[in-house]
Formats: sequence, C-alpha cells, structure tokens
Amino acid sequence: KDPNKFVISYTGIFYAEKDPFTFFRALRSWLNVLNDKEKDKIEKILRIQLIGSKSKAVLKMVNDLKIDHVVRFVDRVSHEEAIRLTKTSDMVLISSGIGSKTRPGWLLSKLFEYLGCRIPILAICREGEMAKIIRETNSGYVITSEDHKAIHSILEKEINGKLTGNTNGNFTFVGVDQYEEKHTISQMINIIENVLNDYNSSSFTKQLNSK
Repeated sequence: KDPNKFVISYTGIFYAEKDPFTFFRALRSWLNVLNDKEKDKIEKILRIQLIGSKSKAVLKMVNDLKIDHVVRFVDRVSHEEAIRLTKTSDMVLISSGIGSKTRPGWLLSKLFEYLGCRIPILAICREGEMAKIIRETNSGYVITSEDHKAIHSILEKEINGKLTGNTNGNFTFVGVDQYEEKHTISQMINIIENVLNDYNSSSFTKQLNSK
C-alpha cells in the first residue's frame, strides 16, 4: 500500500441504469463542507481508483461532480492485475444501487473477491443478501440509503486511521473462508448427493424398482 495515499478501489463496470453513484455524490458533498485546509489535505491523500470502469456514463458523472482530480481510471487489465491492485487498496467499493431497479438478492462477483483480499468494504446497496454477508463476516460498512453524512463519517474515520496508523482494526473477516471455491464446490457436491440419496430412498423410486 502507498503510505502517502488512501486508495479506494472499484473493479468492473457500473450499471448506470441502477443509479450506482451515491458514493460519488457523497464525496462531492463532503469536499464541499470541508474548510480549505482540510479539503487540501484530503484531496492530496485520497484516490478513487476505478479499474475497468471508464464508460461514458461514469466519465460524465465524474466531470459533472468535478471530482476528476481525486479519481484515477485504470484501463481493463488481467484478472491477476485487478486482484493485485485491489490488494494494494485501503478500502474497496461496492456500488450496486439502492433503488427499486436493484434486486435485493443480487450478489456481485466482486464481493467474493473483495472478501478473499480481506480489504475493508464500503458497500452502498439495498438490504439483502450482500448486506447480510458483509455484516456477518464483519468485513466492512453497509449503507442502504442516500446517507451522505454516514459516508462522510466513514471516509473521515478511515483516512484519519491511516494517517495515525490505526487501520483495519475493526474488521475481522470472520468466516470468509466459506466463500472460497473449494468450500462452495464441496457444499454443492453435498447438496447433489443429498438430493440423489433422497430420490433413491423415496417410495416413488421403490415403486418403479418393483415393477
């Protein structure tokens, strides 16, 4: 990690039709309320790293909010390089949208990569499975509304934590191993075996075998 920067990374595309830009609006409103000294300090240390996210909608949003000086676009890279960049981050962003166009049960694949990297997550999403997993694993923050003040507080706390050397102490990532591939495949095998066992022991199967 860069000791002189606080890097928040997002990997992949934004689904613009779901209005996933709450975080960026909150960032703009936070910069607006800081005094000149604090604003200068934050703008020097904060970097929002968007990996493979450079679409017209995102570019327009960044330019309209005038936050291009703290946003860094990274072109599409290999999966390995995306993971490397994620691991060098201080925080990672999930921004799936909080409106009705986002399904409550939607689980983004980046969630599991973030959990595997054990980087604190800032998730702005609807109440649902994703929010539940983040809370149960104690792997980050969950915001489920257009709550700019809550996002301001998180950014201030985490950035100050890095500046003072008190980072990541609140997150334990408990139980994230269960989402690793070897464990999920094992669970899938158990489900299939249980279904087959139930089927083989059913009265219907016994009747078929008797004919």
